Amino acid sequence: MARKLAIKRLTASDLTFFEWQFKNNNAGNQKAINLNSDVFVEQLYPGLRDFDRSVARRLPVDVFIYGPGLEGELNIQRKIVKSTGSKNWRLNGEFVYNPDEGRLRFNSLEPDDFAVFDFSEGVSPESVKIIFIAGAIPNDCDITP
Repeated sequence: MARKLAIKRLTASDLTFFEWQFKNNNAGNQKAINLNSDVFVEQLYPGLRDFDRSVARRLPVDVFIYGPGLEGELNIQRKIVKSTGSKNWRLNGEFVYNPDEGRLRFNSLEPDDFAVFDFSEGVSPESVKIIFIAGAIPNDCDITP
């Protein structure tokens, strides 16, 4: 089977997924990354299109976060949610915190940075790997061969 990949240009509201971003940038209260239905459902998981819009849906997922820069794997559990009457889905749940005291791992992310999603195969996602790419991190910007 083909891999289920998506690239997203991050918005300020997507960055509220991270605790530091939520507290330091006035970008709303959603604590989630929006997963646009035109990609998430129509291209990656068309079976989700048949869900009743009048009923909220929650899909538990194992999330593996990489980056920005050369930062290694951070594994967390979250859910992908579609609220009642909502058009889009969200990678949702509690905040993602900087993993180690004193480290500022997610603080460098800004609107217009990128996230590359590698969703698991199947009818609905069970896991997702996300690579965050930050313009402020030299390792993410160096394109020399």
